[in-house]
Amino acid sequence: MPAERVVQILEYARYIQSQIDELVNEDETEEEIRADEAHWNSQFAATQDGLKKMADKVRAEIRAGRTMPMVFKKEGKIVPG
Repeated sequence: MPAERVVQILEYARYIQSQIDELVNEDETEEEIRADEAHWNSQFAATQDGLKKMADKVRAEIRAGRTMPMVFKKEGKIVPG
């Protein structure tokens, strides 16, 4: 991966972390945070079957030749390859 792309990814990760930090409610107790995380973990687990089906469909489309390659341009755009 080009060094420029690595820098972009790191900057984006820092941006996301700053957004998360702003969303954290400092009044929330550890117990409330754990309960919220448990809720989201169960929601995520419930979507796994659907995600697997979607991935299987995409793989089938790739094997059937119904997809085209993509190229990531320097400015971040994605274009047909």
